[in-house]
Amino acid sequence: MKHPLKTLALCAALSSLLVACGGGDDPSPSNRDALITVSAASDTTLNGIYSNSAVTLSEVQTIVRAGATDACEFSYGNVTKTTDSTVTAAGRIRYIKDASTLNEFSIGIKGSSFVRNDGINTTVDRASNVIRFNGTVSNADTGTATITLTGFVPIPFSRPSGC
Repeated sequence: MKHPLKTLALCAALSSLLVACGGGDDPSPSNRDALITVSAASDTTLNGIYSNSAVTLSEVQTIVRAGATDACEFSYGNVTKTTDSTVTAAGRIRYIKDASTLNEFSIGIKGSSFVRNDGINTTVDRASNVIRFNGTVSNADTGTATITLTGFVPIPFSRPSGC
């Protein structure tokens, strides 16, 4: 072992990268409700009510962000369109630790991916253990297609301090 400190530094850097990627485990059934209404979609087939009384949720992970306040992140899934059980929504939510500010909300439906990179018209409601939203989300691929979302996604009960 010529350079134990270099090896240790490399392992620490790799661990940080893996943690920074977020995600945690795969979402699993939660016995928690989610309700998302999609309206004014550029692709009108996406419009409708999506809900599930057992939305899948991953564990909440703390995301260490260099030069910024740490964030909390989890994935959700299996939110089914009420008029077509073959169409489901899934995504990822990132919010600022110890704050009520959403940092990023993503949702994928029928091969289309949408994202919101700010906290406008969203609330991290820790008292009710939900993320509430009401605003336009831009298509992550092209930036031109949009959908309007209203509703909520539950925050997993088990989460790190501040999340």
